[in-house]
Amino acid sequence: MTAGILFLIIFLSVGFGAQARAQSGLLKVDMPVALESYRLARPAFTTNGLATDQGVEEFLRADAELLKLREPVPAAKIFAFSLQKEINLELGIK
Repeated sequence: MTAGILFLIIFLSVGFGAQARAQSGLLKVDMPVALESYRLARPAFTTNGLATDQGVEEFLRADAELLKLREPVPAAKIFAFSLQKEINLELGIK
């Protein structure tokens, strides 16, 4: 597992408060924005480091709604998990 994915899993598995404060400072956004972003992102990720297809679609749909876009951007244009899936398969991670 890459260090970035491991960090993300740990980051998303701990409570809202600390992560939202870190995200708020890192991204330079207000705390309510950081909390909402965290709340929307957390369900999309699993313990094996891969986002679920349904989770990604819901996240992009919510982002499109917040940004007042007509439709969400297709997940394939933003995310490419094929390499991670191949690595997980080779390592026996489900």
